[in-house]
Amino acid sequence: MRKINIALDGHSSCGKSTIAKALAKRLQYTYVDTGAMYRGVTLWTLREGLWIEGEPNKSEIARRLGEVNISFGQTESGQHLLLNGEDVEREIRGLEVSNHVSPISTIPEVRKYLVAQQQAWVAAKGVVMDGRDVGTVVMPDAELKFFVTASPEVRAKRRFEELTAKGDNVSYEDILTNVTERDRIDSTRAVDPLRQAEDAILLDNSLLSREEQQRLVEEVAERVIRGNDSGVLLVEIDSASGFCFGVITAISKAESELKESQPLHSLGDIVHNGDEVKRLKQRGLHSITYERLPELKGKRVLFRAHGEAPKVYAEAERLGIEVVDATCPVVLALQKRIRRKYENTRGNGTQIVIYGKHGHAEVNGLVGQTNGEAIVVQSIEEAKRLIDPQRPVALFSQTTMDMDSFAQLGDFLKEYVAKGVEIETFDTICRQVSNRVPEITEFSRRMDWVYFIAGAHSSNGKVLYNTAQKANLNSYFVSSPDEITKPLPSWVRSVGVCGATSTPMWQMEAVKQRIEEIAKGGKAK
Repeated sequence: MRKINIALDGHSSCGKSTIAKALAKRLQYTYVDTGAMYRGVTLWTLREGLWIEGEPNKSEIARRLGEVNISFGQTESGQHLLLNGEDVEREIRGLEVSNHVSPISTIPEVRKYLVAQQQAWVAAKGVVMDGRDVGTVVMPDAELKFFVTASPEVRAKRRFEELTAKGDNVSYEDILTNVTERDRIDSTRAVDPLRQAEDAILLDNSLLSREEQQRLVEEVAERVIRGNDSGVLLVEIDSASGFCFGVITAISKAESELKESQPLHSLGDIVHNGDEVKRLKQRGLHSITYERLPELKGKRVLFRAHGEAPKVYAEAERLGIEVVDATCPVVLALQKRIRRKYENTRGNGTQIVIYGKHGHAEVNGLVGQTNGEAIVVQSIEEAKRLIDPQRPVALFSQTTMDMDSFAQLGDFLKEYVAKGVEIETFDTICRQVSNRVPEITEFSRRMDWVYFIAGAHSSNGKVLYNTAQKANLNSYFVSSPDEITKPLPSWVRSVGVCGATSTPMWQMEAVKQRIEEIAKGGKAK
């Protein structure tokens, strides 16, 4: 089996070293921690007193660099850094070194000295190396590159837990300050600033477990090492993707109405997909805003699958508008359910809470069932601010939200409300949407590369794209086939095309055709 070089770059404390070590062990490759090398030089400068009033003595450091010998040694606990033969692994991970390493890493002579050593190690292939500029400077020709990141708060929490577990007396606030400042220095330094290589795969592990991260990078690495010697490229459309029942009904109703007579107006875009909206516009369906409804007095207006609030129906009736009602049956049932709960509990102070996206058409229609009194939340943090723990709660969900996130919100509220206060949770997520999660997970994991196509404003699209990306790091979001412009890497043997419940099949077929056309023009090296 051929050997390749693998680069992992990323911010401090993002977990790239943990990933790199495990990946190297799995592949039986050599692991090189470039960050530890800079920490080793930093420790040497601190020991030698090469700092003046909080700043490194750059000229003296450059002059004496020949005194520094960096190497790695294997111990029972793993690979340790050796500074002039001394095991300093514990010392270089302390907060003092962390607070001084960024200025040292900006010194050109230090970078040149260490990069030369790093490049000598990768010549024979079979190296997994992590750092800040591995994919852009040290190994620009690496066959596989990752850029690892996470939010500063998540990284600070991980670092705090790591240091306190070792018995170090540190504060979370100090570590967060250190992480934020290192991000600033690393990203703005004049020499080799931290940046994602153009061909690097982004891995945001803020919400991923260690096991999930490891599975994702190992699957990609194994595919790249395997390669595609046959040169044959399979492009497959996910048969389960495409319009859900509600969208099919709305579009079928619109097309049927357009055959009988024109024009027909839609209150808002009929579907969150720009290309499909454009296609229907060419056939005579014109989108209008709520503000323009009075202009259509006596005309025909389609109410889309998202549904509308009672006041919109009342306004249409007042204006003599003929409503073509294409509300999704699932949404319609949810509207009635919320209305019933609101009318039955309005006297006891129950808070109707809707887990959904602020301003989304479906959510606006649901809130309208409560005369505008329902509370809309998109996160646990928002729930803490908006929900009174002393009053009963009835929790519903927009039909296209993520099931796991809804369950987490429900679990939180059960603990959040005061003891003895009633809380009811109603799982009102459409099963046509939720069932797509395991389907798209299985489909994405089978493919080397995935293109997920959906409208930029599709809530369901965002949920399903995140699902695809969690299953396969090489999953990419596009809203039009025209956004696909580059040849695929030469190792890719299979490409999957999938989409949201608002994505038409003809658009996925256009993506497939686009991929095949580009492939005929030659693959990337």
